[in-house]
Amino acid sequence: MQYKFKYTIWDDKYFPGFKSKVNEIYTNSCNSASILNRKEELQTIENFFEAYEYYYIALIRSGIVDRNNFYNILERLKTLKKVKTVKKNNGAVFGLTLNGEIYINPTIPSNGNLSSKAVRQMIISHELGHIINSSWTDSSKEFASELSQKPAVRRILQKYNATNKDYIKLGLDLVDEVIVQEMAEEVAYKIDEKKRPEKKIYTDKSYIGNKPYISNYTYYGEFQTIVTEFARNLSFLECNQRTPDEEVLRRLIKESFSSGFINKLKYEILKDPARLEEMILMLICMGKIKDGAYAVLGLSATADRNVEIYFDTLNVLFNQKRNNYKATSASAKC
Repeated sequence: MQYKFKYTIWDDKYFPGFKSKVNEIYTNSCNSASILNRKEELQTIENFFEAYEYYYIALIRSGIVDRNNFYNILERLKTLKKVKTVKKNNGAVFGLTLNGEIYINPTIPSNGNLSSKAVRQMIISHELGHIINSSWTDSSKEFASELSQKPAVRRILQKYNATNKDYIKLGLDLVDEVIVQEMAEEVAYKIDEKKRPEKKIYTDKSYIGNKPYISNYTYYGEFQTIVTEFARNLSFLECNQRTPDEEVLRRLIKESFSSGFINKLKYEILKDPARLEEMILMLICMGKIKDGAYAVLGLSATADRNVEIYFDTLNVLFNQKRNNYKATSASAKC
């Protein structure tokens, strides 16, 4: 059983081993389809691989793929082991990536802005983004543990009562979530040949105290601005307060899809002792928020009940950054 490719660009000269690996993953996925719902599961798998192929094409056409991340993206996409289906009655989960396998719900949620095909593409693109980012998320626990063992970082964690859970890793998980959703939104709207909607203010997340947030995401909207502003503070992205949000996230995606991202992040956090507390506090707050989101889904039983405090703390930090930039710009003009 082989997958029938829709595009003809996958020459082994330029994409070594890609077609054969996709066929292997496709065959393994089809062979694991259950007998009871085989027809439906095979159709879900077929839809997945069409979206898989389109996602890679979209990355190339959008310029996200460049010579710095080309090999990493190719190799990471080849690490996908198998595609499985989520039970249809599990309405809370539309897509899930676990241990190199992707689980997809055959039921497509309704969306007023997009066709069902585009929504399916968004869900699959999101999970494929996790596969690419696994080049650094797989080592994020080790990275967080290494940071936590440094005396200066340990003191900061104790100061903010953040030693009972790996909030640094959870903060990195939140960064990953926005990276993959940003690209998934971009690809989905391209499918429907539509312009992405303007950002709006929402107050619909009770776990952050219904605090207002700005977003144009279908999912994970409350994370969008947080990660954008965190990324704006990463010097290797070469952004400032005037850099458009979309460009900040684009630079973040390109870097995160490269193999050296976690090392750049580590250097960024540790290079300036004067900024160390600020950087760790940002990760702690993002980790607390991510843990709160897990609790809503029933995936965390110990989430902090005062998540809105961390949401507010991040906004204070980011506003200070904006005000400092404005003050510096004003003094430079004098």
